[in-house]
Amino acid sequence: DEVTGTTRQKLIEINVAEWWPGQDYRIPVRMIVPLESKAKGFHITGGNPSEALMNDSKPNDFQTKLLANGVGIVKTVVKVLKEIPGKEGLEQEMRQLFLGELNPRYTTVWIWSMTLMRAATSSYAEADHFEKGKVAGSGGSKNGISPATALINDERFTATCSSVAFAYYSPTRRFDSKEMDKVEAANKAFFEAVKAGDVDLNKQRAKWYQANMVGGARTSMHKAALKAGRSRDEMRNLADCLWSSLCVTENWDRLMERGVDVLFQPGTHDYVAYDIP
Repeated sequence: DEVTGTTRQKLIEINVAEWWPGQDYRIPVRMIVPLESKAKGFHITGGNPSEALMNDSKPNDFQTKLLANGVGIVKTVVKVLKEIPGKEGLEQEMRQLFLGELNPRYTTVWIWSMTLMRAATSSYAEADHFEKGKVAGSGGSKNGISPATALINDERFTATCSSVAFAYYSPTRRFDSKEMDKVEAANKAFFEAVKAGDVDLNKQRAKWYQANMVGGARTSMHKAALKAGRSRDEMRNLADCLWSSLCVTENWDRLMERGVDVLFQPGTHDYVAYDIP
């Protein structure tokens, strides 16, 4: 590398998938290995701005320790689509395809986790620099969800450290009708109290809560699908299909048989708040 002279680094661009006909999803991947040896396994993260991957990077203290012990570093991009150069318009197209087909492929969580799995494939393809070993992912929110999903669906992954990321298939994630009715009633009562001055909440924070609570703007895909004529049974079947591949608790016995390491810090931020009983 041109920053410290202590590592070998390579930047590539991968085609994660043809997400839908005619739409490739290309993402940068930066690989970092020790200067004088192969890396055995690697730590993979997606919380990196695309522009930050364009130049050689200086490993932080944690990464320096990994490299000193022969573990590689793989950095790619897992972010909301509007924050990725060239991907700004994809979310609307994805949304329309999802509403038309209710296909889990047309969700961000599918492309995020697939990004990590394809980055792992590309790294191991560099056989002169990587050999098979443990593969651990870590991060928060979407970057906690993605390595956990990869861990469930790709046996090359051996560990996840996921903060503010969902771990189990809660009743609200199941779109249980009675539970959703209770949640929406609680939301209504809360914001009526805010409006009446009984709850001291600044306007900016109130907007954030309204966007992130169950039934709010960020869960509007569910409401939009119902409005488009989809039934609650269809939405529950979709949820069963999707969440069975996303939640470690739904795959616990199989994961433990594989001997993987799982660490979750649930938190109470955005979708994770739905999991609180």
